[in-house]
Amino acid sequence: MVYKQGPPYKVRPVEEICEDIRETGNAYGEKVKSVFFPAGNTIAMPTEDLAAICRFAVETFPTLQRITVYGSPSMLRERVLQV
Repeated sequence: MVYKQGPPYKVRPVEEICEDIRETGNAYGEKVKSVFFPAGNTIAMPTEDLAAICRFAVETFPTLQRITVYGSPSMLRERVLQV
């Protein structure tokens, strides 16, 4: 499994992720209809940070219709137990 050989998972700063989105928006703008945040367990990041990133994506891509994030079943269960 290739993904287990990569760098260890870490939550990137919101500003860094938004900069990636901004660069992509400059290159593709209105062509983007769907965004997928695949890195690690995106659902593991603080809810406020994930919401800020999603809002920024909506602002950056005017034709955006869908945002999808990766989250493993075990991480989702852990998040539910924290609430």
